[in-house]
Amino acid sequence: MLLTTLMCLIMSFSLSIMLTPSPLLLGVWILITALLISVFLATITYSWVGFLIFLIYVGGMLVMFAYFTAIQPNQFMQTNNMFMSLAITFLLFFMILAPFTPSLLTNMNLLPNFSILSLYSSPNIPILMFLGIMLFLALVAVVKVSKSLLGPLRPFN
Repeated sequence: MLLTTLMCLIMSFSLSIMLTPSPLLLGVWILITALLISVFLATITYSWVGFLIFLIYVGGMLVMFAYFTAIQPNQFMQTNNMFMSLAITFLLFFMILAPFTPSLLTNMNLLPNFSILSLYSSPNIPILMFLGIMLFLALVAVVKVSKSLLGPLRPFN
């Protein structure tokens, strides 16, 4: 029951992320979703996996949040009743739908090699190396595009 509740919360938070009106609320919503996903991973795998995923995710999110707040102009947050009503609607929909759908989580013993270590096995090493090289090239491209000698990236008015 805990796993289905967590899955319903994750799905409703993930679908309602698109409806957030401001970047500040979007950051909070994504952090809550990351926390829920980490708790879900901690319940189906080892607890350190969920904790490690949460730390990595929050570290990346803090860097992105700092960039977004530096670029975005200052504005007041407005409450949006439609946003909250749609989020609650998503949550109720998934809570009602959850008992009627067959769950993969109840049949975990049917999946062979369902382990986090299978990601780092020898057949997947070229894919991981490709992803690492792509991330490095993206880093180099961002450094080359931004010219710090011209001043700050955010125009201060």
